[in-house]
Amino acid sequence: MKVFMLFLLMVFPLLSQALESELGLLNKLPPNFSGFQDRDVQSFPDERFGASAGYWQLEGEQYTTLTVILYDGGYGPVETGITSPLSKQAFDSAISDIQTYEQRGFYRDVQEVSRSETSVSNLPVYFSEFKFNVERNGGYTGVKSFLLVTGVHGFLMKVRLTGDTSDLSEDRVFDIVTTVLRYFRHEDPLAR
Repeated sequence: MKVFMLFLLMVFPLLSQALESELGLLNKLPPNFSGFQDRDVQSFPDERFGASAGYWQLEGEQYTTLTVILYDGGYGPVETGITSPLSKQAFDSAISDIQTYEQRGFYRDVQEVSRSETSVSNLPVYFSEFKFNVERNGGYTGVKSFLLVTGVHGFLMKVRLTGDTSDLSEDRVFDIVTTVLRYFRHEDPLAR
């Protein structure tokens, strides 16, 4: 019995770190970075959908939004990276959501620019880029939207970055995505 108690005392800190909630992890993100302000962290009523952190940036008429969502879909711990079939399913589902927004009239002229499996901050990810138009001030404005899906801390992580086409250069997108991933990769107890 003493050996078992000693084992629990040694393992409990690791388990509690590995089982940290989506909300707890997202609350550790900085309140602002890379020009983004006003982090809004909230959990969804259905636990399977996890929690999200939303950021925005507004400069004149240009806006950029960043959303980071952590969830497990009710399936339990997800492997780090993209080895879990759940990561691919989440990626395909997120792409389908963009197409649904177009069908419902929220987006117009959706074009998928690229789709790939790549590595950012030494973490395998699914990545895609879209261009489309959104209604603003009685007209339509062209935007870019970037989607990244991977597994971190036992959860699926979906990152969506959307903004005016003139505001989202390749370097800026890389900087923002790398900042988010480095944070999560740094402390991931389930990473191999």
